[in-house]
Order: sequence, then C-alpha cells, then structure tokens
Amino acid sequence: MKVRFGAALLVLLAINMYAQETLPQSDVVIIKNKLKNWTDSFNNRDLKNVRSVFAEDYLASYPNQPDQDLNLTMASYKRLFQNTFLEMKLSLQVLEIEANGDLAYVRLNQVSEVKPKSTKQPQYAHDTGIQIWKKQSDGAWKMSRSVMFPLAIPTNKK
Repeated sequence: MKVRFGAALLVLLAINMYAQETLPQSDVVIIKNKLKNWTDSFNNRDLKNVRSVFAEDYLASYPNQPDQDLNLTMASYKRLFQNTFLEMKLSLQVLEIEANGDLAYVRLNQVSEVKPKSTKQPQYAHDTGIQIWKKQSDGAWKMSRSVMFPLAIPTNKK
C-alpha cells in the first residue's frame, strides 16, 4: 500500500508541475519580461530587438522636448548604437504594473549611464515615468506611450 501511495503521489506531483509549466503567463509577467528583453537589447545595441517592444503608434513625451514617434525614436537609437565612442547602459526599476483587458500601465524609474570612451567618469540620467502598453491584434503586448520626467537625485549618489 505504501508503494502505491508513493507512486500515486509522484504522479500527482508530476501532473501538477506540468500544469504549472503549461499555464499561460500573466500579462504582468509578460510585460516584465519584455522590459527586461528591451533593456538587455539596448545594452547590447540590438536595434531589431529594441524595435520589437514598440507599437506602430508609439509616442514618447519628455519635458521641453517635442514628442517622438516610432520613426524618430528608432532613428535616435540607431545613431546612439552606431556611436562606438560611447559606452551606454540602461537599467530599469519597475515600480508598478497593472494590466486589464487590452491596456496596461507601467510605472518605472530609469537610469541611463553614458560614458565617452575618452573619459573615466560616466554621466547618469535618472528619470521616472509611466508607459502605456496595448495588446496588439496578434495578442502581443507592445509599448504605445511613454511619458518620462527627470528625477532629482542628490549629486553624491548614482
């Protein structure tokens, strides 16, 4: 009897593990993974993968700057990635993600580190903002809007 119980328990555990692996990921997890892929792609200067996170109707707003659509954003990234005299690193801190239906928002802090190869000290830009994500007709989540603002950081901290 103990052997049958043990075997049955193993079968149930295996079924449970399989079920957990095959469950669809939540929209929040999907968006978090896309954000990680976006930062990894940016840090690797992979323009094609960076582009894959943005919706065709993408629009970005930053104080005292004209709004940027997808074409302007990609042109900016292309220029940055082609500049071999700059070392760049992007990092994100996701503060909150809420998804409901076909829309989601992400509140985040972003740190951009830029260092010309001829200098020893990098420059940092700290921003905070909100992104709006839309589920596309194929079911994929893509960033549709981004509004970022400079974040005041004491000068003795990164």
